[in-house]
Amino acid sequence: IKYNNEYSDVNNNQTIKLNEFTLEGYTPGKCEIKIYIEEDETIYEIIKIVVTEPEQIQPDHIHNFNLEVVDGKYLCQEATYDSPSLYYKSCECGDFNKDSQNVFLYGDKLLKEYMITFDLDGGECDSLSNGLIIKFNENEKITLPVPNKLSYEFLGWYQIDQSNGEESKEPFDDKSLENINALEYLNIHLVAKWQKVKVVITLDVNGGSILENESNITDPTNNQYLYDLNSDIKLPLPEREGYAFMGWSETKYGAWIDKYTYNKVKYHTDEEDVKLYALWICNEYKHYCIEDTFENNPWHYIYYVSSLNDLMSLPNNGYVYLENDINVRNKEWTPLGTLDNPYMGYFDGCGYTIRNIKINSDNNEVGFFGVTEGYVYNLNLVNITVTSTSDENDSYVGTLFGVHNKGKIYNVTIDNAQVSAKVGTVGALGGKSNGAYEKVVVNCSLKLDDFNGNASGFIGEKSVHSANNPDYSKVLKCKSIVTVEISSKNNNINTNIALSALYYKVYNKVLTEETVVELTLTGDANIRINGFSDEIDNSIIKDSYLIINGKVSNNRETSVFANKCNNSNFENCYVYFDDLDNLYYDVFSIYNEKMNSIDQTLFSPLIFYENVEEFTVSDNRLYISLNKVSELTDIDLMMDCLYLTYNEIGVSELTLKIGKSVFTKCA
Repeated sequence: IKYNNEYSDVNNNQTIKLNEFTLEGYTPGKCEIKIYIEEDETIYEIIKIVVTEPEQIQPDHIHNFNLEVVDGKYLCQEATYDSPSLYYKSCECGDFNKDSQNVFLYGDKLLKEYMITFDLDGGECDSLSNGLIIKFNENEKITLPVPNKLSYEFLGWYQIDQSNGEESKEPFDDKSLENINALEYLNIHLVAKWQKVKVVITLDVNGGSILENESNITDPTNNQYLYDLNSDIKLPLPEREGYAFMGWSETKYGAWIDKYTYNKVKYHTDEEDVKLYALWICNEYKHYCIEDTFENNPWHYIYYVSSLNDLMSLPNNGYVYLENDINVRNKEWTPLGTLDNPYMGYFDGCGYTIRNIKINSDNNEVGFFGVTEGYVYNLNLVNITVTSTSDENDSYVGTLFGVHNKGKIYNVTIDNAQVSAKVGTVGALGGKSNGAYEKVVVNCSLKLDDFNGNASGFIGEKSVHSANNPDYSKVLKCKSIVTVEISSKNNNINTNIALSALYYKVYNKVLTEETVVELTLTGDANIRINGFSDEIDNSIIKDSYLIINGKVSNNRETSVFANKCNNSNFENCYVYFDDLDNLYYDVFSIYNEKMNSIDQTLFSPLIFYENVEEFTVSDNRLYISLNKVSELTDIDLMMDCLYLTYNEIGVSELTLKIGKSVFTKCA
């Protein structure tokens, strides 16, 4: 590079002539070359050459730092909340001096930027589209978002103190934003607070379907419903082909609690949302009174019983399903239920059998169930031995139950059973009942040694739990085959011991229909033997018959139908006594009170109703026409019995036609 010019020395104001010189090895770009002179042993910088391109050398110039250029390269200090940005002033050549105090302010001071993070606590908020954070400066006006949460009411945002993590007592609202400059922290954490006002119930129909169009439904796909808290909730009723709906449960296989009564629910403010499962019972095992059970009886759980341990540990409530036959192996069985804590459940044997049951108890209520107010159906009990050691006269003993206060027994079979007792009221099926029965079969023997009580071939004492509920009053299509071995503690003529084929006592509007008892008697006892009942009051027995075989020596009297009868009907009934030796004429004097009806009714041994061709009463005259009678029939005895029976209710003349023979008896 050739250079030959004159320049003024900045420091000495001298004109200096430089000789030609060459700069070698220079790469294009900007660089500086400084030239010095030495004078009087002092070195001076006399020139600075700026080289920008080959063969081009720019002369130096005097910097003048007076330009205010807003560029990041001149930034001395960024803006703060108290001051705008500070920049260095620059020269026209673009240079600036960082050591210089030649600076200028530019722009506004920095605004405070706040950041709020939100905790929705399970809620949702569409306005928080950029996540759960809002950023803003002190001059911006913002409004806090309002979230929503199914079944809850939003109470407000509450600030979490960053120093101790505690929640503020007062809500953080839009007014709090107006005073945001007073806040200590720029990062604010808010949490949503909720109050539950509704309950979400998700229903699992468990194989069924819901057909009702419910206004409370929020998610039809998932069967999700929304209900107000603190209100009686009526859930929809599902349907399932071949099954009956039992109720809603919190577990798929059972757990009931009191608040779930069939399809009604009571919720409270402290309760969470819940998922309920539909429980079903196959129609094959559906109880006739199933609807009534859920509306009127508290029950809590379903138990699936598949082992002896399951059976032995059953509580006194719940819905029981047998899953297979169970052998108790003659282990001592404790009767389910007492007077203070009766069995309140629903025992469904599902057609299975419990066998080899041994009961030995001094309680006053003894049977497989001691005291029950529940329902039993589709159950078989085989080889059951019941021994009562109670010495109380008010004890009640049977195979299936001691006392059945209410409920129903349906489709139950008792086979190869034995009951032993000394006192009290004993029945082949049960001691005392206010319940209902249908399709119950009993095959049992009664061992009544030194007995001082009352016994029957089916139920000891039968009444009705509620006269307003006709279901509780019925005994339908039952059968009992019973062998009785009896001896009395003493043969005192005043001993009041009664043995009846069907009931010891029956009263309070009980209807017995299509029921059969076959009683076989052995023993020696001073007792009163009855056909249907020792006492019957305000009840009806129809289309039923008794067969009484054998005899008890020294029994003091026999009643064909009942010892005492009041305001009751026997319709199309038949009693057969195998032994007539102890059948007294005066047995019919029991009918001292006028009965409701004598139509289609015969009070006499050895007469089948189907043999009756005509039965009419007119002007105190009774005409009976039979197509045949047993060859063993004592016609004179039968005429005496019939006449004594109907004379008590106003009949003064009796005509009996058997085949072509006619017999007449009058006063």
